[in-house]
Amino acid sequence: MTWNGFIVRPFGTRPVVLKSGQALAVDFDAIERLLIRPAMAQAGILGGTTMEMLAAGNIRADMFLGLARADVVVAEVSLHNANVFYELGARHALRPRRTFMLRFATKDPVPFDIATDRYLDYDPQRPEAAIHALAAGLAATLADADAVDSPIFRLLPALQAPPLAALMPVPVAFQEELRFAHGNKRPGHMVLLGREAQTLPWGAEGLRLVGRALVDLGSAVAATLAWEALRTRLGHDTEADLQLATLYQRQDKLPESDSAIARALDDPEASPGERAEALALRARNAKGRWQAAWCNAVPEARTPLALQSPQLARACADYASAFAVDLNHHYSGINALTLARLRLDLAERAPDAWADSFDGDEQARTTLAELKAAVAELMGAVSLSARAAAARLPEGDPGAPWVRCTEADVLLLRGERLGRVQAAYQRALEGAGQAVFDAQRRQWALLQQLGLFADAWPRLLPLLAQLAPASPDADATSPTSPERLVLFTGHRIDQPGRATPRFPASAEPAVRAALAAELQALMAAWPAGCRVRAVAGGASGGDILFHEVCHALGVPSLLYLPMPADQFVPRSVEVAGQPGWVPRFYAVHQRCEAAGRLRVLGPTGALPGWLAAPQDYNLWERSNRWMLHSALAHGAEKLTLLALWDGQAGDGPGGTQHMVNEVRAAGAAWRQVALPGALTGPEAAAGG
Repeated sequence: MTWNGFIVRPFGTRPVVLKSGQALAVDFDAIERLLIRPAMAQAGILGGTTMEMLAAGNIRADMFLGLARADVVVAEVSLHNANVFYELGARHALRPRRTFMLRFATKDPVPFDIATDRYLDYDPQRPEAAIHALAAGLAATLADADAVDSPIFRLLPALQAPPLAALMPVPVAFQEELRFAHGNKRPGHMVLLGREAQTLPWGAEGLRLVGRALVDLGSAVAATLAWEALRTRLGHDTEADLQLATLYQRQDKLPESDSAIARALDDPEASPGERAEALALRARNAKGRWQAAWCNAVPEARTPLALQSPQLARACADYASAFAVDLNHHYSGINALTLARLRLDLAERAPDAWADSFDGDEQARTTLAELKAAVAELMGAVSLSARAAAARLPEGDPGAPWVRCTEADVLLLRGERLGRVQAAYQRALEGAGQAVFDAQRRQWALLQQLGLFADAWPRLLPLLAQLAPASPDADATSPTSPERLVLFTGHRIDQPGRATPRFPASAEPAVRAALAAELQALMAAWPAGCRVRAVAGGASGGDILFHEVCHALGVPSLLYLPMPADQFVPRSVEVAGQPGWVPRFYAVHQRCEAAGRLRVLGPTGALPGWLAAPQDYNLWERSNRWMLHSALAHGAEKLTLLALWDGQAGDGPGGTQHMVNEVRAAGAAWRQVALPGALTGPEAAAGG
């Protein structure tokens, strides 16, 4: 996790009289360099000071924005410095949490307004001695999402901090790149954007957009990581908790889902819609536990088990409560109606099992009467809610299929003519997304398992097969995701006259043979007939050779380029005195483009403008991470990196060593193909 920080401190060298009476000249620029910056780096914090803003112009506006949007502010308050206290006061007025102060003892007393706050004391003559203590204090501050350290927010508990989204608009160019990645179903590109956003001041809101897009694409694991990072960064976020509750539930992590729901319900600022969603999610978890109690039983045992499980009553109650909180929340309404009607039908089918669920017959009869009344009441209310929702939605709104499915569900539960029910579901499902079909399939399967509406299924179930959309193919080369994926990285062919030869042209035949042997060995170790795909860049040398070897062995390969071909060729393909690499590149390019296996990261050979702020980051490192995250979208367990590598650091950033390090950090397997004459050792082992 990378955090955004802001440093508040005096500038330059200042005369100071210590509490002991000793006079010193303290260089506060050195304090930042020797203590604050190293400690921030240890805690994973990037950030700057107002001095950097002064260099850029517009200090006042940038200063307030920096103080408001920083995840943590580090304030050096040893001196009675007006600018420092002004900035500290602004931070305390804008944000209730995560302001960390440090000082050394001077003859001047601590100002009254901050006298009771905690500080880190350090020795100005040996500031580096406090690095670890400051790093630990910053880490603890970031980890504690509840502690209010602003005296203003402590004294005025009703005061609300300004919403970060209003202060930190996400750049339009970032949003456009995210829309491109989402529209082309590229979860790896979206994950890259989320990782990059984390390093930037507006990163939390950028992560929010990435998280929403990944959820919409159905990339549950990647979406979970994005929303967890957002919640960690902000400390509290109701949308993140609601999204995580759903994502955890889909991954069978019900305790984690329950915790996220509880956090959302505990938020006093949650809107009625958010509270309704949280209650509906709690009901869905209860529904899942209820289904688990009976779904594996033989059919004749399912009715009593389903009827007597307390989780059914809990789910009914929470769905009904959610609908009562917000009558526009038709999702909770239709689920409350479905479970109530289901419970009623089961009770009438198995009266003894129903009666056995209560302490006495009178309680059983009273509850049954209440249930019948609730079904009748919900039937009208849900129908009206869905009709009102349909009237509000504009033409083509993605929420329309959900509303139409709710209307069709009401007709089924109400016992309308099957022809009318079938027509309603057909209207609802035509053109609907995969998520709508998945939800409808689960709902019908539940009713089928309990033997309800048996006469309806011969007419309704064929609709799922007839109208279902094609399965999305997220960055793969066929409608089915690969079972094994080989990611390649390797050195370019040497330019003539290279001082230390690494991959001379004379080594090309040996390298080609080594790549073919390694790829064949990998494939031989995998199950026969498994779907193998490969991913590589397009540079002269290892990349092009790997694509050619894949083609010869019948392995489809994807070509990843950080920029369009006409810009990429002069920078990474042309080799003096070896003109053959250019036509070989275009042969690979044409083959991959024709098969839909060409990917281009951006329109130019430069980082996008919104990404200019991070230090020590370049297009080649970005390209490596883009390729890796795209490969990891299929699962780290499926990925193997094949590295044509001499085991040494490269000529510049973003090379082979960088990719190897990134794959190691991701926990994926990798294998080294040593260049002829290159040093080899333990690093050459698989998974090294």
